[in-house]
Amino acid sequence: LISHNKNSRLSNMPPDTKLEDIKVTLSNNKIDSLKLHKMMQMTLSEGKWGKEQIQKHGEEMIELLLSSTDS
Repeated sequence: LISHNKNSRLSNMPPDTKLEDIKVTLSNNKIDSLKLHKMMQMTLSEGKWGKEQIQKHGEEMIELLLSSTDS
């Protein structure tokens, strides 16, 4: 989970600005959130963060959460 302050700051940023913020964090050998990291990876690999990517990311996160309860 990320802090309330970081979440608020990120929610006001467009996706490309979030990407730059996350890159800076990673360059400092830190990860604020695995979810944000996955979003960044998808944005870089697909070249954008649009409706398709948001839908795909949501489905992947639901699948991940559901699979974690299978044990």
